[in-house]
This record gives sequence, structure tokens and C-alpha cells, in this order.
Amino acid sequence: MRPSLPRKGLLRRIAGRHHVLICAPSGYGKTRLLQQYEQATPGSVYLSAGMTWTYQDLLNAATRAAGLSTVATSLEDLAAHGIGTLLIDDLHRLPDTTTTPLFTELHSVTLKVIGAAYHSQYPLVHQMLAKDRILLLSSQDLAFSQDEILAIDQGPLPPQTLGWPSVCALSGTAH
Repeated sequence: MRPSLPRKGLLRRIAGRHHVLICAPSGYGKTRLLQQYEQATPGSVYLSAGMTWTYQDLLNAATRAAGLSTVATSLEDLAAHGIGTLLIDDLHRLPDTTTTPLFTELHSVTLKVIGAAYHSQYPLVHQMLAKDRILLLSSQDLAFSQDEILAIDQGPLPPQTLGWPSVCALSGTAH
């Protein structure tokens, strides 16, 4: 099993923003970061997005994951039923017909939404970035600091690993 440690700095950055989009390729720790946030934050609900989900399917999955028997028709309904943060993993798997209403509703909702995806190519996300309404974290933001690497007893990493201990594990050497 790969080393895991609380990403306290990243968790603080996420906690300080209302909406967050985490964008990086597979293996960069997006899912673990969402799971750590869920564990640390009461009222959070974690979902792994389905490829054929409609917007209503997304809302239904959130209510089921929260153990609710109600039907939600909006993100605000989820908030009204005690969900404080919706964590959506694999956001890139959702069709545009689902992501468009999701990002449209983010402009006026009290519910915090944190998504993880391979990309940030959603038109409304770029509008939100321009208005500072969403935090975009990239693979560079997810890279481990030298202090974090030392905390998992990996030893100092050479610069070419870009802060990723798994690069050394894959290559079998630190050089």
C-alpha cells in the first residue's frame, strides 16, 4: 500500500474556499484528498460519478450516500437536508448535460462543492475562476512538499520526481 498522510496544507486551502475543482491525471491523490476531507468534515458526502448520470441521478446519489430518504431537486435541497459539502470524484465522467446544470447552480448555492477531475474544461468553471468563485488545484498543487515526503519516511526526492514519491517507487531508484 502506498504511503498516506493527511494533506493538512491542502485541506486548509480547500476548507477556506466555497467551491474547489481538483484537476490532475490518475494517481495524483485526488481521491485520497477528497476522502480525507470527508473524514475531517462533518456533513460531507462523497460520490464517485457515474458515466451516464443525469443531474437528477447525481442528486439522488447524494441523498442516498447521506442516508436520506428524501428526493432532492437541487443542490440547495441537499443543503437544506444537512449536507454541507458535496464531494464529487471522477467529475470528468459526467456528461455535459449533467455538469452544465451543476456548475450553473454553483453560482447561487450555499452547499460547498468539491470536484475532482482529469481536466477543467468546463465553460462555467472558467467564468467562476475569473470571478474568484472557485479554487482550481492542479497536479503541481497536489505534489508533496519535502516536509511531507520526510514525514512518510521516503527520504529526500531528487527534483526530477516533481514531489511524487511514487516516481521513485516505480523506477526502483531515487536517481
